[in-house]
Amino acid sequence: MLGICKGICEEKYIGGVTLILYSTGCPKCKILKTKLDEKNIAYEVCSDVNVMMAKGMRSVPILEVDEIIMTYLDAINWIKEQN
Repeated sequence: MLGICKGICEEKYIGGVTLILYSTGCPKCKILKTKLDEKNIAYEVCSDVNVMMAKGMRSVPILEVDEIIMTYLDAINWIKEQN
């Protein structure tokens, strides 16, 4: 994991790909973090609710990969596809 976002989320580039996990620490957020960690996928965590609301997010977790927003199930499937 790259770090915890404070305030406005800083974009991190991992092999040319930006990954941001929007999380409040809920049970599904923890599962998604675990799945990312198990696959050694680097990501930035944003827990700033104001940032999430400004992006139109109304639920978490959300995974953003190169500006593509994924809900929990989409994110789980994306993680499964990664080598």
